[in-house]
Amino acid sequence: MKAKTVQMVASAALSIALLAGCSGKAIDGKPVAAHQPKPDVSHLATGAYPKQPRKLGNVSSVDEGRLVEAIRMADGLPDLAAIDSTLVYPYVWQPETTSELVASNLSLTGDPVAETVLDKYGMIAAYVASSSDQPDMKVGQSPQQDPRIMLLTLIRFPDAKSAAGAARDMDEADFAISPDNSRVPITKYPDAHGHWRSYAPSMAFTLAHGDFVIHVLVGNPTTNFSVLTGLIEKTFDTTIPRIDAFKKTAVKDLGRIPRDPDQLLGRTQYSPGEEGQPEISSGFIVLGPNVAKQTQDPGERKANVFGKAGIDRIAVSSENSSYVLRARDAKGASTYVTESIKVRTDIARPIAAPAGVPGAKCVEGKQDVWTEDPNQRYACYVTYDRFVGIVYGGDQADVKLRAAAQYALLVNDL
Repeated sequence: MKAKTVQMVASAALSIALLAGCSGKAIDGKPVAAHQPKPDVSHLATGAYPKQPRKLGNVSSVDEGRLVEAIRMADGLPDLAAIDSTLVYPYVWQPETTSELVASNLSLTGDPVAETVLDKYGMIAAYVASSSDQPDMKVGQSPQQDPRIMLLTLIRFPDAKSAAGAARDMDEADFAISPDNSRVPITKYPDAHGHWRSYAPSMAFTLAHGDFVIHVLVGNPTTNFSVLTGLIEKTFDTTIPRIDAFKKTAVKDLGRIPRDPDQLLGRTQYSPGEEGQPEISSGFIVLGPNVAKQTQDPGERKANVFGKAGIDRIAVSSENSSYVLRARDAKGASTYVTESIKVRTDIARPIAAPAGVPGAKCVEGKQDVWTEDPNQRYACYVTYDRFVGIVYGGDQADVKLRAAAQYALLVNDL
């Protein structure tokens, strides 16, 4: 996984990538077979770092619940590379719970054109996903250099009637911005609302499906009408089945959603004195399989690292530089570390793993990786059963203490 300098919820998880699975050889301990009696971790040298995972309970408010629901909605969206195989560079993948933020991102200009529409119909939560065929999009490129890009937003409303009205009015608000806009129909989806400017290589569509609105904006190097409408149609084809499979939380239950139903986030590292129940945030979060997949860099995606390991969850505690990944099984956890290392090129050297932690691997990254953030210099990976824990630090001795503590957090019961 490779870090990206973009604002998104996945950016916290993408920070794993700086060292988490860099190429080169690391110093190994002996692997632990899954489902053996739990090892004794009481003797591990962990300094002041806690060894006991935290129970995080339920959300403390409807607003926190809306954020958790927005995060869950990411798995109501497809992997954009499944729509177009060139869309392998993720940009923004983030939950959104305010109408102003959603509307600002929909317009791509920062102008919240549809904010009043979202408020009128009672928007609950949204998730935006965007990917491109280029690692660094640049403004002002000539047409032949313009990227293929997709911005796909899933917005939830209280009911189907509200969603249908919002889909119609969102398109109307955006259409009215320019006199050059023209209506675009898609025969397969007669209820979809779309428009474009014939001289611009982009197109926007909005479609209500149940309680949800699908908004998709696509860009192409050229003003190819068939390519643009084809991308839109395939987006609807791919997204609708995922929405149908998504189990939404009842509106009345938004104030009591579990923060950590898979007991992963409570196993991320924390500092002494932080034994309470922190609220979910963009830096303290569990990413489902769809967003987790986006944390791969193109090399990992090409090698199908997550697929081989069966990674389906990533718990992120970015403030504590701690990440927990859930693999298919113990073999998958080991496979993740091995396969990710194989495709990375930014390790400087292996360093010794902490004593008493079987299977641990520690590395130092190349200087250009950590120059701007010395706390990303060292990383250690630990595995237990189907889990992988990754910790970072700027001090080699300290990161070993943190790795031992992370291992204990995986082993000990909640």
